[in-house]
Amino acid sequence: MKLVLHKPLFRHQYHMEYRYYLGFGYLKAYLQQHLPEVQVEIVHSEQEIREARPDVIGFSTVSEMYTHVQAMHRRLRTWFDGLVLFGGPHMTAVPETLPKDAKAVAFIGEGEVSVTQFLKRLLGKSNGLEMAGPSPGTGIWLGDELVRGPAAEYVDINTLPMPADAPTAVFPFTTVRGCPYRCTHCVESWTQGTKVRILTAEGLADMCVHRYENYGTTVFELLDDLFLVSAPRLFELVDILDKRGVIERFEFIRLSLMAHMITDKVAEALSRLNVRLAGMGVESADPEIIRKFKGGAIKLDHIESAIRNCTKYGVGIGASMVLGYPGESEEQMRRTIDFYADRVFKTSFEFWENYVCQPLPGSTLWKRALDENRVSFDMDFSTLRIDADINHFDTQWYYGNEEHVPRDRYVEILKEYDLLRDGHFVKDRDAVSGEPKTDVFVRTYVPENVARRMTLQKLRAWKAADGRPVAVFGAGRHTRKIMLALIESPVEIACICDDDPEIVGRRLGRWDVIAAEDMLADPTIGAILVSSDMRQDELLDRLYPLAGDRYSLLTIYQPEELSRRRAEGKAIDEAQLALAH
Repeated sequence: MKLVLHKPLFRHQYHMEYRYYLGFGYLKAYLQQHLPEVQVEIVHSEQEIREARPDVIGFSTVSEMYTHVQAMHRRLRTWFDGLVLFGGPHMTAVPETLPKDAKAVAFIGEGEVSVTQFLKRLLGKSNGLEMAGPSPGTGIWLGDELVRGPAAEYVDINTLPMPADAPTAVFPFTTVRGCPYRCTHCVESWTQGTKVRILTAEGLADMCVHRYENYGTTVFELLDDLFLVSAPRLFELVDILDKRGVIERFEFIRLSLMAHMITDKVAEALSRLNVRLAGMGVESADPEIIRKFKGGAIKLDHIESAIRNCTKYGVGIGASMVLGYPGESEEQMRRTIDFYADRVFKTSFEFWENYVCQPLPGSTLWKRALDENRVSFDMDFSTLRIDADINHFDTQWYYGNEEHVPRDRYVEILKEYDLLRDGHFVKDRDAVSGEPKTDVFVRTYVPENVARRMTLQKLRAWKAADGRPVAVFGAGRHTRKIMLALIESPVEIACICDDDPEIVGRRLGRWDVIAAEDMLADPTIGAILVSSDMRQDELLDRLYPLAGDRYSLLTIYQPEELSRRRAEGKAIDEAQLALAH
């Protein structure tokens, strides 16, 4: 049997990114382990579905693409008469939207166990692809009634195989399923359940080390909706990786966290783990709207504390603001935008995304809107615009706050803050691809691979010219970014120093961060490497008096080039940033 899987996406460039198909990777791996007679192929277009000659077709559905999926299903029926399986968060939330097709099956909840059980029953039928009936975790239409099978059992996340076909350079995976919170705009707890299942710290470490030893992977992307449900697990993970001697080589490029759990100790552990970005869905900076979003779990004080702690330990922050919550006033909208705008360049913010509040099927907001007849099971789901990388504001889109801030005024506010720019719209409301939005509140920085390569170039040049040990000045995000280059340095890295008393004393990689004046006690040091891509020029000015004639100052990037390019809004150009050697 050949099962062909497809997940329609807004942006065609997403097709090149494995993380958008991670769910398929887990499903394929699980089927290979438990039902190897099923051949699984993941495809990226309607044409590829046909060329794959499937026995069974499976769709992963998200709400904003579901109207598109329905149209694709109708076209498939002109040439395909087999079973079509519908899964994903949309189908789990609203299985009532399953096409009324005798050979369409809804999969409700996690797919690994339910799809495997379904296909096993199907293979056991003597007449091949005859409908197997509502097995656990499924639903089918019998006349006008949606008949569901019993709930499927949850998969044991600690026995789940690694996702199939995963890339080697950056390994994306998940370590948590379920969510204990009931945020009113979110569907996670409704689709995954409130029962939280966690991959142990030992299991997480084993997976990372396995990828490192067998594939050379050092960069990991944890795509949990909520990674930090257990602070002790985080601390244990840091200890395990430290004892195994690999923590300095690993990077975790993003984790999803709740602001109230980012204590000082947690932020320090994230720094030790080389976490590049802590993603926080804080949504609003207005206390009343925060309460409506989070139900009291998160308060403004938590958000401000999380920002301070991440900034203190150099952990980058990515956040989202969701504007237009039903009942939100213009003053409350502005309070949120101003809150972020005031902090984004003064703290460790890397970016935050701008969303319009939408009633995602399955969420509390959806259920309220359904009761008020604002949405329905047969609505045009393409009006839900949830992709923050594209502005859809000149197309038809759902908006539920018209009574308090009319749509036209909402758009005016976005334009006033430069959050909505001409030339970055999707012109065709039926299009499923578009131009990316350029956020105004995004830091400009050098990509990690470029920063490391240029750091090694500078250290090799110093090795050839002098060769004495080097002190690294700056213990922030940039130094964590170039940590592998420092480990592989052809000259000795004597120490990492900083002049911020809140940073001095903590550990960064294999080095303890010392005060700048303590560096002077080491007579072997011959040069100071300025480690910053955002503040290199500023640090140079501070270091000139300290260095005097005793030390050479090594800069990784062309002085003033970063500042000039940020001011002019130009893209990072490695050739222009590089110093002549």
